[in-house]
Amino acid sequence: MSLLKSTTFHHDERVVKICHPVWLTYFWSYFFSAIFILTPFFFMFFLFAKENWGMIVFFVSLFFGLGFLFRAFFLNYYNSLVITTERLIGLTQFGAWNRQVSEINYAHVRQVSFQIKGLWRTLFKDALLKVETDGGQAALVFDGLRQPARVQELITSLRDAYHAAKTQSGSGLDRLTEQIQKLSAEDRQKLANLIGK
Repeated sequence: MSLLKSTTFHHDERVVKICHPVWLTYFWSYFFSAIFILTPFFFMFFLFAKENWGMIVFFVSLFFGLGFLFRAFFLNYYNSLVITTERLIGLTQFGAWNRQVSEINYAHVRQVSFQIKGLWRTLFKDALLKVETDGGQAALVFDGLRQPARVQELITSLRDAYHAAKTQSGSGLDRLTEQIQKLSAEDRQKLANLIGK
């Protein structure tokens, strides 16, 4: 299953960057998977001496450990922030069958901020990114972001470039009005006659 399978891109839109959370975001999942995987090996001789019940405990513990490990890898891969030339797309995977896709067009992005709170986040340089829209609400929140200052700068520069491109191109009606005003009086009269028919 492709990461961007559920997303439709516009004609000229391209993906600039895909950000995934740092592994520490799922530290407890990794920790419990290590406990469930390593503990039965530590008690392997004792468990196998108990024959059937010992083997059941051994394999059930191994099964849960591998399940926690798979879940951590799965969430780490599918939880992502996709930065394109026209918008931000937040993909949040809550479980195997529960996914949320949020998108914000650069026309509505007001402020991009990040927060590094705590010793671990300071040491490992990961942050909580918040993107606020016109209403002042944090419309997109992404936890565990690597290099938050670079990502913030990238989003801000893409937003500014998007606004500059939209301002330059103007609306179709504005461009048509400009072209009509450039016509001579005689050509404008011909156009008026054509439209009047």
